[in-house]
Amino acid sequence: MPETDAMPTDLSTPILDSGVLPPRIQRKRSRSQTKAILVLVAAVVVMLPVIAWVDKSRDPKTGFFLLVSALAAVVIIHEVGHLLAGWTVGFRFGLLHIGPLSLNLEHGKLKVRVRREMLAMSGVGMHVRTVRRLRRRLLIHAAGGPAANVLSVPTAILLSRLLPVAEGTWLGALLDQIAVFSLLSAVVNLVPIRSPFLSDGARIEMLLRSRDRGRRWLSIAALTNLHDRGIRARDWKRTWVRSASGFGDGSLDAFIGYWLAYMSASDRKDGHTSTVHLERCLELAGTLPPSTRDILAQEAVVFAAWFRDDASLADQWLTQVKRRRRLQPLVRLRLDVALRCAHRDYTAADSSWQEGRTFIEKATTGPAQEQLRLSWLEWQEEIEDRKAQQLTTANNAD
Repeated sequence: MPETDAMPTDLSTPILDSGVLPPRIQRKRSRSQTKAILVLVAAVVVMLPVIAWVDKSRDPKTGFFLLVSALAAVVIIHEVGHLLAGWTVGFRFGLLHIGPLSLNLEHGKLKVRVRREMLAMSGVGMHVRTVRRLRRRLLIHAAGGPAANVLSVPTAILLSRLLPVAEGTWLGALLDQIAVFSLLSAVVNLVPIRSPFLSDGARIEMLLRSRDRGRRWLSIAALTNLHDRGIRARDWKRTWVRSASGFGDGSLDAFIGYWLAYMSASDRKDGHTSTVHLERCLELAGTLPPSTRDILAQEAVVFAAWFRDDASLADQWLTQVKRRRRLQPLVRLRLDVALRCAHRDYTAADSSWQEGRTFIEKATTGPAQEQLRLSWLEWQEEIEDRKAQQLTTANNAD
């Protein structure tokens, strides 16, 4: 019997069997969210007279431009603070979201995209190189954004007072507004908001006070490190997989932990555990953004087509992928191969598989390329074995 991560015994999968993603839900506002909103409203009320005072412009258009520019500058300062803090403790760049713009590494190559969802959201993703003293390093990384905003307050004020070109001009007004909004950003980001996305304050509080949530985040970071080093999911440290997926509180971290556990179990061909963790991921689909829901639906297509060999269920799940063209090329090709194998169209499956191999050779680099190449070649062997078994079955039936 295959070794499992959490030894689940319940194989009931009503969502997976239904072929339909749960509808998106609106979470009830938590106490921490209410607290953050109250702090934000109070800060805005206090800051309004200050903002009015520092805005020297009488032109509404110029005033609006300065306001938007100041807010954008504050967001950039915050995210750059996270990046610098991460680089200081040895983390590696993964992704950067600034409003609709997205800059991220895919299969070892840098990609720039324009996002159509969560336009007001920003964030930084970094990968750890080593798990040594990881808790302390994650604390520094989480505090980097608010710290950058705090440091930018006196810096902006000094520049607005010392630069001759800033005195009494739009540049001086812009610097003063950056100082005001930077202070506001630091205060708001340090409020511990836990749902669905964790604020910097919530991350810091989690690492300092919550044993289970903190261990889960540390394990997620450690597993990501193994993935980035080109270590196959089947070889991931089992205790980290259990810690990453062992605390279900309905958060985004819980989803990521279940997803990593699913990847590990699938790569080990542990159908029992992979089924359970995929169902757990589907249970949280209602809280996910549209792009992540598409990735989850795509994986349900692959699971139904390949692991369950159920073409009808796979076709049903395919209707749940709303933005198929926006999926990564290799993700789309993997879906095509699995689906065509379920429909016994092995000629088309081989064609899609060859496209995937070509993509891996040309569009990936480093450890990611080697990991993908090995798993892709293993899949070809499994396809040939399945094709031979079905041919033998058909001949025996005749």
